[in-house]
Amino acid sequence: MIKEITMKEIDEMIDKNNKDKAYCNRVTAELKEHGYLKSIPDANFLGRMVAEDRHAPGMVIQYPYGTVLQQEKHSYYYRGESALFGSSKPSIYRNAPDDPVDKLVYYFVAEMRIYEFQKLIARFNIVKEWPFDVLYRAIAQHYGIPTDWLDVTNDFEVALFFACCKYHTETSSYRPLRIADFKEEKDTYGVLYRADSFLADLIYGSTDGKSGIMPIGFQPFMRCHRQYGYAYVMDEHEDLYDNKTFQIMKFKHSIELSERIYNDMDGGNKIFPREGLIDIYDEINQIKKAKNFSEEAFEAAYTALDMNAQNINIKQELKGRGFEVSCSPVKVSRQRIRKIDREYKDIDFSKECALPPHTRPVYHPPGNEKTYLASNHKTPLSK
Repeated sequence: MIKEITMKEIDEMIDKNNKDKAYCNRVTAELKEHGYLKSIPDANFLGRMVAEDRHAPGMVIQYPYGTVLQQEKHSYYYRGESALFGSSKPSIYRNAPDDPVDKLVYYFVAEMRIYEFQKLIARFNIVKEWPFDVLYRAIAQHYGIPTDWLDVTNDFEVALFFACCKYHTETSSYRPLRIADFKEEKDTYGVLYRADSFLADLIYGSTDGKSGIMPIGFQPFMRCHRQYGYAYVMDEHEDLYDNKTFQIMKFKHSIELSERIYNDMDGGNKIFPREGLIDIYDEINQIKKAKNFSEEAFEAAYTALDMNAQNINIKQELKGRGFEVSCSPVKVSRQRIRKIDREYKDIDFSKECALPPHTRPVYHPPGNEKTYLASNHKTPLSK
């Protein structure tokens, strides 16, 4: 069921989001000053622990998919879309063919694109020196490479930006909506999805970390955490429209609201920081359109999709559709890599994460390997 909401309700959600941010800032400030949350009495140690771990940045937690430096958490998870599309799925599933063989080839090529993207950004020092797991798939998703991860955010204004603004391909940027954008009835509405973050986290935990909303946290490039990014890992049969965790809300578009949100986000600069990867946008776009891939990308996709279990000659199928396996689709010179490395050299990551990385010791019952609460990194952190 889709609920229609008013501008007053949108303002109330913005107010709630601002209160969440203020609370997180207060928790962070207390931890900076005292090392613990002084405003919660000693007797309420459980409440203090939950508040410190959920509402302050810098907690290092080991998940089945990797070790993440988490951001502070707000009350809800959100997703914003600019029209009533009737479906909400990860990008890899939106244009997948119906024919089983065509679909398998489509997924195989998508995996090769992800690998080539990973191979490209792994050359930068900021990635090489990152002390936690680099979530290449999440970064690829944020730079337009189709994956099976659906973008979700912990910040209502980020979701509202995507619900009120439109991507302009020619300028590779977002712009506020215009009257000309409202060509069909579905285009006259924006859509917001909202899920209680505490409940969603419990649901994720009940699956042993295999499905649900996963934190991306701080990553080597700033776009993910500037958007308070999370990932909802879904299979091809799942759809956010049918998801019981999320409430779906629609609102009538207005030029005034679109302009207001666009300006509040500084034209998108608050969530699309001008960082080093802008210098390799052309190469990223080449990967999106590539017809030629390296042997390593082929082997990575072959393993990821467990092709040994498939009765198909995938190289033959690829060749029949114009794809070749020989070399990487992009090449970036050492000089350009060094140039981008220099741009990141002076970035003070402590300004992005207000607290130093920290962990909380946890008890792991003997023989139980399914407890994913906190990692036991030594100091200094190392891979």
